[in-house]
Amino acid sequence: MENILSYILESYILLVPVLYILGTFMKKSEKIKDNYIPAILCAVGIVLALLITVSTADFSTWQTSLGEIVKGIIQGILVTGGAVLGSQLVIQSRKAKEEEENPNV
Repeated sequence: MENILSYILESYILLVPVLYILGTFMKKSEKIKDNYIPAILCAVGIVLALLITVSTADFSTWQTSLGEIVKGIIQGILVTGGAVLGSQLVIQSRKAKEEEENPNV
C-alpha cells in the first residue's frame, strides 16, 4: 500500500478514502455488479483528479496544459489503485480472521 501512496501527490491523496467509501456503497448496492466497480471507480477517480488538476494547474502553454492533464489522469488511476488495494486488504483480513475462527468450514 505504501508503494502506491508514495506516488500520489499530496493534493490528490484525499481521493483515496473518497473512492474507498464510494466503492463500499457500490458493493452494497444490488444494482451494480462487482466486476464493474473497479472500472466505475477508475472513471470517477480520473474525473475527480482532473477537476483538482484544472483548479490548481498552470495552463499557460499547450505543453504545460498537456502535462497537467496527463498528471491528472495518472493521479486518478493511482488513487483508484490505492482505494481498491485498501478495500482488498480489508476483505482479505476479514477472510483470514473467519478462517482462523472456523477452521473446519
